[in-house]
Amino acid sequence: MRVLDVVWNPVLVLRLLLVASSLTACVGSAPLAPTSRAPADSMAASLDFKSLAGLWQMPDAAVWMRIRDDGSAFQCRRGASGQLCVAHGRYEPPDTIAWDTCWGTEKIEYSRGILTLHTKGHAVQFVRTDRAMIAECTNAEHGS
Repeated sequence: MRVLDVVWNPVLVLRLLLVASSLTACVGSAPLAPTSRAPADSMAASLDFKSLAGLWQMPDAAVWMRIRDDGSAFQCRRGASGQLCVAHGRYEPPDTIAWDTCWGTEKIEYSRGILTLHTKGHAVQFVRTDRAMIAECTNAEHGS
């Protein structure tokens, strides 16, 4: 792909802007393997957090989030600098996750297979994945 193809293709420009704005400090790349497993098509005011349990990944990035049906959450990002950004969180009804480090409290929203986290003036989107987290994230999740 040539630079001019990106500059003159509005779809690619918008996609690049979304990725750049959502991963300011922690950018990586990892292929995505979405699955067909998903909760109901949309969730209204009261989020059914247990139905979101599973592993999620930000498309085209080394960013994972695991949600457990007990209300706990884990997020791990491999930054472009190689730095690992890790946080453990807890679901707080009706629609937020409070992280112990890195991201503070984020509003969560689910619609049509996409889990969106809203924080600090922007939104990041995750989709379900069967692809395992990188080893460093798995170790960090389990305290190794």
